Amino acid sequence: MCCPGCEAVADAIVAGGLESFYQHRTENAANPEALPRVLEEELALLDKADVQQRFIKTEGDFQHLQLLVEGITCAACGWLIEQRLGKLPGVQEVRLNLSNHRLTLVWDPDQIQPSALLGELKRIGYTLKPHDIVVVNTAAGAAYGKPTYVSTGCGMGYEATMYLLERGVRVTGTDAWSWDAPFTHTREKYLETGDAGLIWEGHRAGRDIGYCHLEKLHNLEAVPATGFTVACFPVKIRGASAGWTRAVAIFED
Repeated sequence: MCCPGCEAVADAIVAGGLESFYQHRTENAANPEALPRVLEEELALLDKADVQQRFIKTEGDFQHLQLLVEGITCAACGWLIEQRLGKLPGVQEVRLNLSNHRLTLVWDPDQIQPSALLGELKRIGYTLKPHDIVVVNTAAGAAYGKPTYVSTGCGMGYEATMYLLERGVRVTGTDAWSWDAPFTHTREKYLETGDAGLIWEGHRAGRDIGYCHLEKLHNLEAVPATGFTVACFPVKIRGASAGWTRAVAIFED
């Protein structure tokens, strides 16, 4: 089966004595692992001039495109999209409006094509699976050891954390000082709103769904978006609320 949902439906069909349903199929179900190749071929159509005329605007040496991006749940989603696309060669501007989820792209067509841009956007739109370990590279790791470290990077609030936990994630990590937003920013929001619920809201999501998180991770910039295993080797400390761990990324040959 391609996923637990399909397996559950198949079990229900068989349990109901309706297994003859499968005899009427004209072809096997699509294998999700084969979809990226099909998607790549479809994206290649976007590089054709006659297709681009419909939705891509050219100004001088650059091309412009606006997209409506679904699935944006927090500022961290926008940050990831802007950072990843912005590092591609030839990209001049990446701007995501969090209020209407519109993504603006500006690039040099001599250096990169729309298929590469949208392919990268699709690639980082990975669908979470139960027991995935999610580590967040906020770029704070580069500031480790400096006075600015505790106020560098972004954090995960209650809603962002619950989004992960509700999809079966039980271990998370960050290169920042804390899983939550830097406390300097939280303090400003608290002074503005008086809402004490903003303090450690990402941590306190664990009251609703239990999870563990790792902080102050290093070398997250050296690992790809997906395709590796995270192993954690903790040091047990009696009576403590937290402890050290050796976190390792393992790659299959």
